[in-house]
Amino acid sequence: MTEIGFIAYALLIASPLVMCVIGWGWLVLHGFRNDDVLWGAACFFITPLAFVYGLLNYSEVKLPFWLLTGGTVLFLCFLSFLSLLAN
Repeated sequence: MTEIGFIAYALLIASPLVMCVIGWGWLVLHGFRNDDVLWGAACFFITPLAFVYGLLNYSEVKLPFWLLTGGTVLFLCFLSFLSLLAN
């Protein structure tokens, strides 16, 4: 694999991960900000609960919820694509 190919694959994996981290962090901050420390702590320590929190408070956290969801879906798609290329 050439260096350019490696950089392209790294960007394919890194960009959805950045989306996930931004969406997750935003949901955690929103959980703490709304005087609900338990939801903030739960989203921080048990990451899949951030999806649940996003669904329960969808009207307030649309953008971070979709950043987290879209990043997760893109990451899984790119990962499966790269595993197909490896074979």
